[in-house]
Amino acid sequence: MTTKSVILCADDYGFNPQVCQGILALLAKGRLSAVSCMTTMPAWSTHASLLTNYHDKADIGLHFTLTDETPLTLAKTLCNADGKFFSLKELIIKAYLGQLNKDAIKQELQAQITAFFEQMKKLPDFIDGHQHIQQLPTIHQALIEVYQELNLHKAKVYIRVSASAQLPQREKLKAWIIRCLGAKAWQRALTKANIPHNHSFSGIYDFAQAANYANFFPGFLSDVANQGIIMCHPGHASDDQQDSIRAARGMEYDYFQSTEFNEACKLANAQPSRFQATN
Repeated sequence: MTTKSVILCADDYGFNPQVCQGILALLAKGRLSAVSCMTTMPAWSTHASLLTNYHDKADIGLHFTLTDETPLTLAKTLCNADGKFFSLKELIIKAYLGQLNKDAIKQELQAQITAFFEQMKKLPDFIDGHQHIQQLPTIHQALIEVYQELNLHKAKVYIRVSASAQLPQREKLKAWIIRCLGAKAWQRALTKANIPHNHSFSGIYDFAQAANYANFFPGFLSDVANQGIIMCHPGHASDDQQDSIRAARGMEYDYFQSTEFNEACKLANAQPSRFQATN
């Protein structure tokens, strides 16, 4: 039986030191095959260099951020009066009302790519979006334009699509909402632009149910196709009140450190692997 290659991607590297340290520990044990980085966060500059040992072992990408945090540019049209990006709800509404400034988005994306390059001395292996914002109207047009203008195809940069051909049996509603907020249209746009991207995606669940993560993960492995992406959010335990999913991070981390994780991969005949573009 052919082994299923799965891109197991830990999101939010740079969010805080505990998230970074947890992800690094899992990388050291070979439990992850991709890491998505938030270059807008203070912990990015202090922890980015620690990723350089994994250039050849995992895909290291950009977690493009446009919600809640402080921008790297003077992106007033993307922010509230406090200078922070809009909330996810505000961003979604403005995206669908056509109220987002595409040029401001492009400038912020370019700044976040530059912040990545300055630390890693290379372009990101992939780009995705924090809270799946990469697929929203105007944002996805801006991302495609930056991709083409920077000739990221030459560097074989791939893009995350947060949807699969079929909705998963678990968390169908949450997956359906993500799909309806532009995932399939995003996939069509990437195909039309001939930009490499995944065709299968999993890892969606209610973070409030993280205590059941060991029961969820075998389902993620079952749902995802070969060369599909499973997103995850592990990290060391923290008391960071700005991190709304801090409890879930610790539970995911404990699972990925466990023998249960290895057994689940063995039973599914799956292996964390780097992405190989087929499109």
